[in-house]
Amino acid sequence: MDYEDFEKVMSGAESVFVIWDEVIKEFTNVAREVMRKRVDKFIPIKINPVHNKLQERVAFVRNFRKQHEQLHQTIVKVMSQPKGITKIIVEGEGKVIQQEEEATSMNDVNSMEEIKLAYESVNDIDDLDVSIKGIETWIQTVNSYNERVSFVKNQLC
Repeated sequence: MDYEDFEKVMSGAESVFVIWDEVIKEFTNVAREVMRKRVDKFIPIKINPVHNKLQERVAFVRNFRKQHEQLHQTIVKVMSQPKGITKIIVEGEGKVIQQEEEATSMNDVNSMEEIKLAYESVNDIDDLDVSIKGIETWIQTVNSYNERVSFVKNQLC
């Protein structure tokens, strides 16, 4: 999905998690109050929400996508600017004319394609799989993406 739609979905998910956390805090306070009234001895109540790993992953995916979008926009911006190649033409009677020509190198095109392929590798996995195998797959895929992007950045510099 395009970035604007993605951000809307992520904002909605973040809102759900905020409400979920507030309700858990409220429930914990009510449970403590009930336990205090019924039991003479203090019994600690701690709730370990199962959704914490999912919440962390959603936040990470959102940040990852934001950084990718910024990288993509930067590359597009750089590629769309004139390269400033100056061609000097010497005419008769010592006149010198300078012309700027726009040139897009194959390196720029290849870099854009490489960034696209790197992102597609991340796009092909289940981002929300927070099982042990899912976490391992996510880490490997993000590391692979980062390696490809670092290589591209080094080529452009």
